[in-house]
This record gives sequence, structure tokens and C-alpha cells, in this order.
Amino acid sequence: MVRTTNNGYARIASRLSPSLTTITVGGCSTKVRTGDAATLLRWVAKQVHSGGVERASTVFGWRDPAVNAAAGGIPTSNHLSGTAIDYNGGRHPYEATRPHHWTSGWSASDQKAIRTILEATSGTVKWGLDYGPGFRDAMHFEVKASATAVSRAAARLTTGWVTVSSDFLNGRSKPSTTAPIKFLRTKGFRIRFVEVAYREGRIWLRTKYHTWYAADLTTW
Repeated sequence: MVRTTNNGYARIASRLSPSLTTITVGGCSTKVRTGDAATLLRWVAKQVHSGGVERASTVFGWRDPAVNAAAGGIPTSNHLSGTAIDYNGGRHPYEATRPHHWTSGWSASDQKAIRTILEATSGTVKWGLDYGPGFRDAMHFEVKASATAVSRAAARLTTGWVTVSSDFLNGRSKPSTTAPIKFLRTKGFRIRFVEVAYREGRIWLRTKYHTWYAADLTTW
């Protein structure tokens, strides 16, 4: 029996395993691998849902081995280790199931937004849309990187310090360029953030005082 999935994580046999945790996005709950994988997958799904890309209607993560086998899933599927999610699968089908006239269901602007979101994971979360022709899986997002890279990426999306790299940077009340300005920071100013979010085509950083800064104008 295959003991690991194709990204090197150990399979999880039971939904009662302490290696699984529940994430909820837009009212949709599913189980994924606890720890850094959960941090990354939850963050990606949350940004797609809340960042103006597409609201979540279904999110599926860990898959029972028996269900996976019955559905014809490969024995190394990353769903079996709780390190992958399918987001709104009914709208974004697996190409192999619809070989004729297949479309991803994502618009060009959607794809651009999602790639910005995935870039923020430092390349640790991959998209099934990038699979080879005939096997593209537009609903599918998976953790696929070394444990060290995954740990660093998860930490970067949680909290940390950055320095203002532009001459000036407005701190706003919301993650929007039209939101009221709370502070005007200058180059070299240090900011401690406690949340990272995708809005309006860019990544934003929130402080504990609920001030938002555009990440691309910092060393983040």
C-alpha cells in the first residue's frame, strides 16, 4: 500500500485522526492536515472567497481512502494526506472528465487574481490548472514544497515585521486604496503585521491596530 501521497506527506486513514483539523471558508467546512498545510490551504481559500474572486459554495479537502478508491482517484492523491482542496468543483471541472469543450470556469481576471494569491504563498501551493493538457484540474489546490519552505510560507502569512520600501506609504482603515488614510509612513518605517489579505489585485498587511498597508510597498 502507498503510504505517502505524491507530495511526500503521509496518508491519513481516518477522519478521526489528530492529524486532521477543520477549516471553514464562507460557511463551507472541510478537513485538512493540521499545522502549516492547514494555514496555507485555509488562507488561499479565504482569499479566493473574500477577495472578490469567487464566493465559496463547496470546499473539499481530505478524502477517505475507500472513497478515493471507489471514485477512481489515484492512490497518491494529495487529498489522502489532507494537503489539497477542491474549491467550487462543480464550476471548475477536471479536464479528464470533460475532454470535449472543456473550460476551467475561471475568467482571465480570476486567473490573474488567483496567481497573485498563490504567489503570496512563496510557491508552496500549486494549482491544478497548471497540470498538463488533458489533466488540468481547475478546482484543485495543493501544498507541494519542502517542509522548511511550507513552514516559512505559513509563518509569512501569519505575522511578522516589514519595512516601508517606498518614499511614502499610506496606512488605511481598510485594505483598499479608497479607504480613509489613518497614517502616513515614510521609507524605513517598521511595521508589525498580524494578518495578510488579498484585495483589489494586491496583497495587504494589517496591524493589530487595524491599519492596512499595501505589501508591495514594503519589504514583505
